[in-house]
Amino acid sequence: MAGPTLPVDQPTREPRIGGLSSVAQYRPNERLGIAGGLRFVSGGCAFPHTEELRCYDDTVADKTYDGIELEDGIGAPMTLFAGSNCTLGPIDDHEARARATVEEGRDRVIEPIIATWAAGGTALTAGATARIALARVDQAIDANYRGRGVILMSRFDAEDAGLKVDGTKLTTKLGTPVVASGMIAPGVVYGLGAIAVEISELNTLRAPHPTTNQDYAIAEQVFAVVVDCSFRVKSAITAP
Repeated sequence: MAGPTLPVDQPTREPRIGGLSSVAQYRPNERLGIAGGLRFVSGGCAFPHTEELRCYDDTVADKTYDGIELEDGIGAPMTLFAGSNCTLGPIDDHEARARATVEEGRDRVIEPIIATWAAGGTALTAGATARIALARVDQAIDANYRGRGVILMSRFDAEDAGLKVDGTKLTTKLGTPVVASGMIAPGVVYGLGAIAVEISELNTLRAPHPTTNQDYAIAEQVFAVVVDCSFRVKSAITAP
């Protein structure tokens, strides 16, 4: 005769390597839930201009100025939610389970949203391999974006791209941060400006059922994505 079932702890989940959380800032914003969109003041995205020394140049045109800019987020705020439905018992962890689902899984939801937006970026020369496409994107970031950019690619392509692992972070050989996601389709490498994710407070609600002894918990969090300078480039991978 079989003995009783013994409850034990779940296996330890190791932190994910190369996810969005290793690259982007997650910034709490208590007013995000009432917003229809985002706008921020950029520090400017242009490089300095060159001009011959004025004291030696006979015909000097007016200087061109590039100041600060107002920029929008890449989409309207959206809500992430997750639920837990458990039988009421001695272990009261229903809200914690719902919260964990949001916190541990939100990168996977946001990454393909960013990739969809990045797909509208400037198309660079394709690369025969993931490594070459990655190099083209890294070159374009350094040539056109004033800060240190971010590379976004599929997990599949990342395996062939010659990346470095530093704890939970992935980078190129020269240190450009890389997001490698299983939620992104293989075949294209994307280059972006710095990424920030505005997030509301993570709220949870409980609703015990009076007759079925079931306890329902739900966790909700609003998020919106900001990409500096709206910078986006991409390079296709031609090899199968």
